[in-house]
Amino acid sequence: MSEDVSPVSAPARQEARADHPEEEIESLLKEATASFMEEDYAKSISLYDEIERRHGKDARARVRALVLSALGDKVLALWRIKDWDANAEESLRNDILARFGNDKNPEVRAQLAESLARLTAFIFNTKSRHGWDVAISTADEAEKRFGEDKDPVVRRWLAMALYFKGGAASWRKRGGGGYEEGAEIFRSVSERFGADEDTETRYWAARALTERANLMTSFSLDEVPEVYRELDRRFGGDNELPETRALVIQGLLDSIPFSGVDRAAVYADIERRYGEDKNPEVRGMLVEALSQKSKGYHDPEKKIVVYDEILSRFGEDDDLAIREEVARALFQKDSALMEMEAPKETRLAVLEEISRRYKEDESKEIGEIVADARSRWNSLAIQAGKMTADDLLVGIDRIQDTEARERLAQSLRNNAQTFLEEGKILEAVALYKAMKERLGTSALLESSTFALKIELGRSLGYYAASLLTESKEKREAAIWKDMDKRFGKKDPSVNVIVLDALLYEGLFLALGAYDRPRLAIGVFRKIIERADKNKDFLKDAEDAIQILSSPAWPENSEELLQRHRALLGGD
Repeated sequence: MSEDVSPVSAPARQEARADHPEEEIESLLKEATASFMEEDYAKSISLYDEIERRHGKDARARVRALVLSALGDKVLALWRIKDWDANAEESLRNDILARFGNDKNPEVRAQLAESLARLTAFIFNTKSRHGWDVAISTADEAEKRFGEDKDPVVRRWLAMALYFKGGAASWRKRGGGGYEEGAEIFRSVSERFGADEDTETRYWAARALTERANLMTSFSLDEVPEVYRELDRRFGGDNELPETRALVIQGLLDSIPFSGVDRAAVYADIERRYGEDKNPEVRGMLVEALSQKSKGYHDPEKKIVVYDEILSRFGEDDDLAIREEVARALFQKDSALMEMEAPKETRLAVLEEISRRYKEDESKEIGEIVADARSRWNSLAIQAGKMTADDLLVGIDRIQDTEARERLAQSLRNNAQTFLEEGKILEAVALYKAMKERLGTSALLESSTFALKIELGRSLGYYAASLLTESKEKREAAIWKDMDKRFGKKDPSVNVIVLDALLYEGLFLALGAYDRPRLAIGVFRKIIERADKNKDFLKDAEDAIQILSSPAWPENSEELLQRHRALLGGD
């Protein structure tokens, strides 16, 4: 892109086009569109404002239409950079109507219809009562001016405005008559515009029929199947827009729970009619149909057949929505293999395929799938003895993105749990330390490390207590000695883990070996030795020793249980 992009910094160019304002405006609109696509919304807004400043008072019809187009596009840019303000947009609408509302020029009228339709849509998305009221009144302004207009382009924009009016009406009085009011507006849109030759207009009619069916599930369930049949009957042809064909496929899928039809027959019908369609919108719905088909099977082997079909047919598609579905299918294939208790090597290969295909993807949803797949791969490798805590921590400090670090924290927590299940306690402690010391202090990370601390404490405590009850005190002592040797008593985070573990151990022994209270008392004395100035642990240990040393033991064991019921996972 040329560096000379600002109309303010290019007076020579502006002067040369003074007699041809249409060319200049079209050039600025193109420039603004490019900035918008690059997500430089502030720059695109400045370009729209420049068009308004230089040409807003020009009386020529073509210029007026282009200025109005710039105002409409500015609305979308504003929407992307600020909280949507229905009051401000209502003011903008009134300004547009005052300046262009009575223009008889067909091009200006068509542009006004587009601007009102877009405003209706954008204001609807404020998701507020006032916003929905303004969206409805904006659609009513479009109806007042264009309700009898025969121009196909004008009718297209009017259909869009009235569609969003139906949405605003249904949300405005949601649960209090809004469903019925919205459904009636959608019915009117589908009947009024569904026979138009313009396929874009017919798209809004089909979409209105879809929304009508969705709303009717709340107040007239018996009629829902007929609405879906009507959608297919009127808009299921090959000549419709891809977006319309996608709506029909969605309707066929959504109708299954209401119509009682054979699922397999519906999937076969979709495949017969649309299986060779190359459009991304339609292919996305074909993937969705296969995904739903897989959910209908209880047999994991049958599910895997469907997942493999998704991969073979759609694995090379570039469309983001399809890529997300394929990634999800691969991950679900691993879940099915897990259910089948397939060999670890088979599962590792599937999980490696996810990382290979999508590790560079910027989609947030795919990023989460890749992170979950990596976590599973790590857990399998841990179980197979191929992964240590040090292996997992390679490169941890190079990850700076907050969301990526939080996903890593969740993954490490899962991996630490696997280490615990495999009896590799010190590896789990190493991961806890890394999370605590090297991954930051966000709320999610704090909750993850706290939960992991509890898991570590319980695992250590139960493990040590089980050794003690088996009279293997030397092995139990070796656990603590090894931890202290590796991490040191001066590490506060590890010391708290140890204290937690000792607390669990003492409670486990006290409540599991009533006839040998001395074992539990010995553990609580260790807590007093190690607790230093930690008053909570000191009090818990002292109180426990008092209860265990009482002549009333074990009749008073309920008192100890009550003090720590929540800690032990009780009600």
